[in-house]
Amino acid sequence: MASARSFRFRVLVGMMGIPSHARSASVTQTVLGSSCAQVEIALPEAIDEDDRELFVTCWCVHPRLIPDEKIIGIPEPQVHVHEGPLYLRAEEVIHAELPALTYLVHLRIVKFQDWTTPFSLPDDDG
Repeated sequence: MASARSFRFRVLVGMMGIPSHARSASVTQTVLGSSCAQVEIALPEAIDEDDRELFVTCWCVHPRLIPDEKIIGIPEPQVHVHEGPLYLRAEEVIHAELPALTYLVHLRIVKFQDWTTPFSLPDDDG
């Protein structure tokens, strides 16, 4: 059963451990999970300059739902053999596994904005 809810926290998250070839909004969305939406890379021009930490912004149900660390698996590119074993075509070979590299990604919340409390102007006494 579904219930209506809003993403009310705007969050800046730092991620360490994502390899440079996998730095994309879709990979970071996978790391953050379904409790976050509209993930964007915060400084896209800095990706090639500084590979230590990747910064993303997103909307989140609550910052507590962002894990401290997560393991991600990235499948290895398939090697195409011109001729398969037993003279099978490449598409006829049934693979028993999908080779992948796993990475431990460390996450930290740099800052967040809480939009749950309505904004009120201070009273003017004067």
